[in-house]
Amino acid sequence: MKTIKFERYECEVCGESYETAVAARKCEDRPVTEDKGVKVGDEVLITGGDGQGLRCKVESIGIHSKQWGHYAAERYWHTVYLTGEVLGSWGHRQLSFDQYEVIAEGKRGDTK
Repeated sequence: MKTIKFERYECEVCGESYETAVAARKCEDRPVTEDKGVKVGDEVLITGGDGQGLRCKVESIGIHSKQWGHYAAERYWHTVYLTGEVLGSWGHRQLSFDQYEVIAEGKRGDTK
């Protein structure tokens, strides 16, 4: 039996892996976009998909890789997304930048 090892390179921005260091660096050079300044613990308003019109309490924030969005990878590649608990519901959501709005400071409040 012969062992074959493969070396992969990872973009340190989004975690996507590549066969060459050049490709990984090219990915890393893409800017992060659509950062709305949301932090873990903030509440946002869901504006698209399941739970539209409800609030979501942010539990984590990430960066989409080129594999997310499939049909429109260029639109989402290196954009900020968040995951959180949908308030007033039993579920959680992952929200891309075009599925939520920041709630103005004066409008935030305990919804439990």
